[in-house]
Amino acid sequence: MAAPGARAAVTGLEDAAAARLAISPEALERARARRREGGTLAEALADLGAADSGAFTRALAD
Repeated sequence: MAAPGARAAVTGLEDAAAARLAISPEALERARARRREGGTLAEALADLGAADSGAFTRALAD
């Protein structure tokens, strides 16, 4: 179990979803670094303008 406040690493599933949406690895890393506590990677990508949060969430589900 991760320590409180620790950020989860980008998973293979997130990598695959990002690839389906043509999100660059660099944008994915920037979003991961900017993810707010309690926030999702989808929200961070949307904040950066890299992807719509709904589209990223759907890509994760596919």
